[in-house]
Amino acid sequence: MRSLILGGTKGLGRALAIEALARNITPIVAGRSAHAASKDAELAGSVFMSHDLSDAEDALKPDFAGYLKDVTRVFWVAGSFLRKPLTECTTEELDEMTKLHFTGPAATIAIIHRIMKMARPLADDPGQPYHLVTIASSSSWRMRDNETSYCALKAAKAHFTRNFAHEMFRDLPGSKVTLVHPGGLKTPNFWGAAGQDIGGFMEPADVARIIWDRTAGQTSRYDEFAILRNADGSPRIEDGVHAPERPA
Repeated sequence: MRSLILGGTKGLGRALAIEALARNITPIVAGRSAHAASKDAELAGSVFMSHDLSDAEDALKPDFAGYLKDVTRVFWVAGSFLRKPLTECTTEELDEMTKLHFTGPAATIAIIHRIMKMARPLADDPGQPYHLVTIASSSSWRMRDNETSYCALKAAKAHFTRNFAHEMFRDLPGSKVTLVHPGGLKTPNFWGAAGQDIGGFMEPADVARIIWDRTAGQTSRYDEFAILRNADGSPRIEDGVHAPERPA
């Protein structure tokens, strides 16, 4: 049994891969820095796949389908952060954010789904059900100062997942979908030069463990929940869909 982690080289994706290894599940760590991640001792035992999630055609590589053999879960994790007034964002910044957060991953998931639909062609019920786990963000419904692009793309990611779930259930009965909205995490590489104080944020390992526990025990075909932080930085779970916050 294997799990594909799109964006598994750093941050929460890396924590999800480490947690998979602890559960004797082989993670396929996919990302632009997969080669560097292969030297990470905590990821020993993983399979590494060089994949540019911002490139909508990167999943068309001839060897891509081979990585999906025995994959039962697909984690969509990758993303980057941008805090800047919209009028100060360059066209290139907005384009790169959109490709990494949405158009590239959407194209990759479309290709994954086609491959899964064509699996087991000689079976009475061809196709391979799978479990899509989308890591969105509490920013998908929150109002954030100078984060218009980031929040909008997280909302798009979430609603894409809700709608695509219907196609998965129709095309491949037995498939499952989990949509997770984490709050702030202690992932310094993610926040970059934003100057964000992450001292009170949640530990990626704790959040990864919650996500794995929840998905491993999921009996319904769709589940959506948020992992928000308490005052002491510990995580708490809130079930269901949050309504978007309105401007003050």
